[in-house]
Amino acid sequence: MRITIMGGCGSGKTVLSKKIIEKFAVPYLDLDRLWFESGGASINPNNPSEKERVSQIRLDKVKAFITQDSWISDGDFSVAQVETAKSADTIVFIDIPLTIRIWNHLYRTVLRKDRHPEVSFWGDLLFVHTMIKRTKKLRPKIDALLAEHKAKAVVLKNRKQIESFFLSLS
Repeated sequence: MRITIMGGCGSGKTVLSKKIIEKFAVPYLDLDRLWFESGGASINPNNPSEKERVSQIRLDKVKAFITQDSWISDGDFSVAQVETAKSADTIVFIDIPLTIRIWNHLYRTVLRKDRHPEVSFWGDLLFVHTMIKRTKKLRPKIDALLAEHKAKAVVLKNRKQIESFFLSLS
């Protein structure tokens, strides 16, 4: 079992990943967490060389992780996600509407539940703007990745489909 789960912030990637991990006890890689651990939160976003350095650290760690026989990864779309897609048996894209994802994100932010400690409360609130921009910018890249790996891609559009997918795993 090698599954990579992608989707925007608040789509339910980590919730699904944790359910799979709990049921099957497979290694897990949180690509968003890896970005923080690779120094992503401390870079100047206007400095391409810093962004490239963090991306390369992250990519090297991803390549080492996916050599295992079985794993689950999740994260927002990135070069790291493209790499996991190549080795995955299944690529899951959780395509929840942006309005629902924003609601989920704000709910988690207010509760401070499962949030990145590197990001302040206000930073999380302001992230909604980034969510909107990323949704528009990344959708063509996600669609291209899914088309390239059509035979192993699964698109889930609501909680019922996510639950059905989870129950179908053996």
